[in-house]
Amino acid sequence: MQKIFKLPPIVYLRSIKNTLTKKNKNLKIKDYLNFIRFYSKWKYSIQNKDGNTPLESGKPWITFAAIEFLEKTLSDNDRVFEYGTGGSTIFFAKRAKRVISVEHDIEWYNNVVTKLNEEGLNNVVINCIQGENLTSDSLIEPTSYNSCYSEQGLTFSKYVHSINDYPDNYFDLVLVDGRARPPCIKQACSKVKPGKYILLDNSDRDRYQLAIRELLLGWKRVTYEGPTLCLPWFTQTSVWQKKV
Repeated sequence: MQKIFKLPPIVYLRSIKNTLTKKNKNLKIKDYLNFIRFYSKWKYSIQNKDGNTPLESGKPWITFAAIEFLEKTLSDNDRVFEYGTGGSTIFFAKRAKRVISVEHDIEWYNNVVTKLNEEGLNNVVINCIQGENLTSDSLIEPTSYNSCYSEQGLTFSKYVHSINDYPDNYFDLVLVDGRARPPCIKQACSKVKPGKYILLDNSDRDRYQLAIRELLLGWKRVTYEGPTLCLPWFTQTSVWQKKV
C-alpha cells in the first residue's frame, strides 16, 4: 500500500480523489477542504512522534472528522457505552459523565486501565469479557447480525449482550468498534436515547451492511471518510442519530 504521508501534498490530494471517486463520483468542495485541513494532524500522528498512539494521545482510533463530531457533540452529562476500548475510553472519560466499556483482550484491558489510573479518571467501568469456544448454536447464521461469531473463531455472545445490563434509552452514545459488530449494533439500538447516537467504525465493510440496512433503517446517517489517527490510509466512520 502506498504510504501517502511521505509524498508531497499535491500527490496526497490526488490520492484523496482516487480513493473517494471509487465510491462517490459527486465529490463536493467541502469534501476536499476537510481532507486538506486534517492533513497536518494526520501526518503528525502516523509519524508516531513522541510515542503518539491513540491510547497515549487519548483519542478514538477513527477518522479525524468523526473525532471532531464527537468533540462538538458530547457533553459532561452524557452516558457512553463502548464496544472496544483504547484512546476512545480516555477521550470519553474526559468529556462524559459516565463511560461503560467492554473489552475482549485482557492485555489491552490492563493497558487501558493503567492509562486511566495515570490520568486520574474514575468515571469509567470496564468489563473484560473474552470470547468463548464456538458451539453448534453459535454457528447459526454466521454472517448475520443475529450471530455473535467473530473472525477469531470464537463466539462473543456475553460480550455483545453486556449492554443489556442497562435499561432502554439509557445511553447518549454507543461506540461500536470491537468484536462481532453487527450483533452489537442490534443490541445497542434500544439502549440509545431518542435523538442520540450510534457510532460504527469501518462502516464500509461488507459484513456490516445487512445490519446497517435492516437495523438502522430510519436513523439519520452521517458518514465521515478520510484520514484516520495513526493510520497511513483512509477509513470510514459513520454516525446514526435515533429518531425522536
